[in-house]
Amino acid sequence: MPKPTPVRLGPVLLRPMAIKGDHARWRAEWYPPGSNGKMRTRSLSRKRGERISEDEAVGRAIELMAAGEHLVSVDADGTPNTRVETVLDLLEVWLGFQQTRVGSEIRESTWTSYKARCRTLARDPLADTQLVRVDQAAALAFLKRLKSQGEDRSVTTLLMVFRAAWNWGLRHDPPLVPAPFPTLRWKSDPRPQHIPTGDDVEATLTALAELRDSGTLRPSRIGQCIALLEILWGTGARPGELAASNACDFDLHANVWRVRAVDGAKTGRRLVPLSTSMQQYISSYLDGRTDGPMFAPVVKELGNRANAWVVRGAAIAGVPKWTCKGLRHLAITNMLTAGVEVQTVASIVGNSPQTIWSTYAHVLAGRPEQSVEVIGRRASEGRVIPLRRRG
Repeated sequence: MPKPTPVRLGPVLLRPMAIKGDHARWRAEWYPPGSNGKMRTRSLSRKRGERISEDEAVGRAIELMAAGEHLVSVDADGTPNTRVETVLDLLEVWLGFQQTRVGSEIRESTWTSYKARCRTLARDPLADTQLVRVDQAAALAFLKRLKSQGEDRSVTTLLMVFRAAWNWGLRHDPPLVPAPFPTLRWKSDPRPQHIPTGDDVEATLTALAELRDSGTLRPSRIGQCIALLEILWGTGARPGELAASNACDFDLHANVWRVRAVDGAKTGRRLVPLSTSMQQYISSYLDGRTDGPMFAPVVKELGNRANAWVVRGAAIAGVPKWTCKGLRHLAITNMLTAGVEVQTVASIVGNSPQTIWSTYAHVLAGRPEQSVEVIGRRASEGRVIPLRRRG
């Protein structure tokens, strides 16, 4: 097993010491701005003699950098001074600020996403550029490098994070950046999302069922995936919501599914009605179980790999590739086409009515008279406070 070697993390060098196997006592070394070449160090062990892996050391070093400790130097009078001089400094300080918002304003998963994007941006040459030298030419070169290394969607996400950090620095008191970020004329090419038809879904499920019956792969995994897709199709729920569900969440006497409010979910608790056929299907799938995970024992893995099974089944069936998101879109479209009110659809699928109106305007355009009725009913409910002079 190879022994740990020093790791360069931007301006910080992680040095392994007292190595035993693939674990060591790691020390962070860096030269803060304005330190006149004087190196500072920090042990990454949290207790005496603790040895950790390289991945754990990198994670702790990122926390240290996010807090801005590697930017702290001591002036001639002995007072600490934090300086943000380069783009990398700005990203690290902004990331530290975002970490303070976890739990109260943003989710842990959001901060983790920010951290991953910042690590990608830290590898770009722009990270070492002085903030005062970031001009239009540097911005265009930065965009060109991003486009050459990733897809449109990843480029858009990286630019969003970078702009958020820059704008935060601009609003900081005192401002950390000299001026607004140069304008970049960039618009990602839209990636068409194929919305499956009912025939596409049926063909895919049939292909997966044949794959399950062939015995070449784990039949339990494919069987759980088929059940997941069947229930998603009949409820319009999100895969993560169903993957985290419990058997006791399905009240087959009241014909409702009580969706849980899990950590990181987009919506809280809500009730999803079940059709008679869906009730029978779920009852058959549970086979008398009244407790325990709905898809034991691979709940998390099933939620993450559902799309992979869908893609495989669609390829075998010879239909266009679709995803669980497209299946959710199909379920919502079916409800709207059947004349279900927008507010009812929104409460079932966990969206706001505004999102339904904006996303499915092409569906609602086919039933303008029903749309007018919905708006009219909403406007006529409740007490009216006259604000205009009459007559």
